[in-house]
Amino acid sequence: MPHKKYLIILFIFLLGWSTAPAQSRKFKIGFQFGYVNRNNSVKFYPNNSFANINNKDGWGIDLGLAGYYLFNEKFHFRFSPTTEFIEEKFIFNYNGINEELTFGYTYLKWPLHIIITPLKNAPLGIVCGASGNIEIVNNPSNPSDKLKFKRYESFIESGLNYRFITKLCEIIPEFKYALALTDGAGDKGTEYGRAIQKIYKNNWALTLYFR
Repeated sequence: MPHKKYLIILFIFLLGWSTAPAQSRKFKIGFQFGYVNRNNSVKFYPNNSFANINNKDGWGIDLGLAGYYLFNEKFHFRFSPTTEFIEEKFIFNYNGINEELTFGYTYLKWPLHIIITPLKNAPLGIVCGASGNIEIVNNPSNPSDKLKFKRYESFIESGLNYRFITKLCEIIPEFKYALALTDGAGDKGTEYGRAIQKIYKNNWALTLYFR
C-alpha cells in the first residue's frame, strides 16, 4: 500500500477522535475501515472478437467517517462518506494468447443507511440503504485506451451488524451486500469495449465501524 494511504488512515483516525467532544446523546461520529470484494455480473456480446473473456473478482479497501443520528435505541440513521481503493482484472483470450487488463480505481462513496435493532437483549442490527459512488482519481496506469467504464455507480445495500461496547468506544463489525443498479459498460469504440454488453459491479463488504 502506498505511503499516502497510510496518511489517509491516520488522518481519518485523528479526525474521528477529534470530533468526539461534539457528540451528543442523539448524534454520534466515528470512523470505519473495511474489506470489499467485487462480484461483477457481466454479459458479453455473443459475436465478439475473443475466444474467451474472464473477469476476475476485484478487491479493495474502504476508509471513511460515519455519522449517526439515534432516533432511539432500536432505530439509527447513518451517513458514512467513504474513500474506496479497489482493483479488478479482465483477461481476454485471442488466438490462444491471454491479455490481462488490470484496473485500479479510487471512488468517493456516499452511503446512507438505516439500522434497525429488533431484538431486546442482543444488539444485532439489520442494515439497509443505498449508495452513490463516483470515481475521483483517473489512474494513468489503467488501460483506458482499450477498455473504459462509467465513472459513476449506484447500489442498494443490505446486511447485518453487531455492536460491542468497550470503555473507549463502540466497535461494530458489519457484513453487507451491495446490488448494483447502474450498468457500468462504457465506451464501445474498441474491440474490448464492444465485447462487453453490460456489467453490474455488485460487491460485498466486511467493515469495522468505531464510534
